[in-house]
Parts: sequence; structure tokens; C-alpha cells
Amino acid sequence: MKEEIALDLSDEQDVCRYLNDNTVFQTTDVIALSGGTANYAFRLKLASPYLGRETLVLKHAKPYVKQDHLIPFGLDRQVCYDFSFLLNKNGSRAHLANDAF
Repeated sequence: MKEEIALDLSDEQDVCRYLNDNTVFQTTDVIALSGGTANYAFRLKLASPYLGRETLVLKHAKPYVKQDHLIPFGLDRQVCYDFSFLLNKNGSRAHLANDAF
């Protein structure tokens, strides 16, 4: 039986471990992006291109603001806002990874 390990998806090494163990997005490197106050964002360097792209950006939300864990920030608000923005950017989901849904 495989031992379950709790992963923190705000940590670069845990993001890499999660992606390589559970998704089609095999990564060789995960780099935390600077800026932003609410969420964690990472540049993923892929082991092989996905839809012609060698890197992707992953955004991870917690139920609090990244810069101050004492300030709550609803996940539903974050996800709905980001999804709505991405969906409406070009009028379609064509630029989103199919595996994101």
C-alpha cells in the first residue's frame, strides 16, 4: 500500500511532486513567480511540450491571502474570477489546458 504524503501546493517541490505523480504535466522544474498578494503562481518547465508549449503557469489558491494568512479570501471567489477572466479573454476556452477542467 502506497503511503499518503500530505503535499503543500504553495511549495515548489511539492507542486513538482504532485504534478509528476498525478498528472500529464510532467515537470523538470517549478519556479515560484514573484508578485501577487493573494495566490501562489508557478512557472512549470515541462519534460515534453504540451500543445506546443514548453512551459505553463500554474496558479494555486488558499483560503487566505498569500501575504497574510490571517486575512481570509474565499476560494470560490478566486476560482470564479480567474476562470471568468480566462474564459472571456479571447471569447473561448481554446487557450486553456483541457486537463484544467
